Amino acid sequence: MFVLAKEFQFTWPVRVRVPTDDGEHAIQTFTARFRLLSHGRAAALGGDARALLDAALVGWEGIATDGGGVLQVTEAAKAALLDHPFVLVALAEAYADALSGKAAAKN
Repeated sequence: MFVLAKEFQFTWPVRVRVPTDDGEHAIQTFTARFRLLSHGRAAALGGDARALLDAALVGWEGIATDGGGVLQVTEAAKAALLDHPFVLVALAEAYADALSGKAAAKN
């Protein structure tokens, strides 16, 4: 039975394709926690992918800092993630895949 929850959150794997010097990509992964945005709320963001992901992304696991520590979930860390082009594209793809029913990509 489907349950229409007032707020729905879910985790989804994210595959970040990082360009390498040899013209290839290295795949780096983490898990994102998303909040499902209503159609009205998503439409009000006017197609701005960064704004949509800012509203939808509520947490993550599996991201390290360049110093080797764990990237804590904070508004500043989220802003830094969303400012990173590779991560923004990967998050948008992951959120869209989750909503479309597409199976999560295998690592």
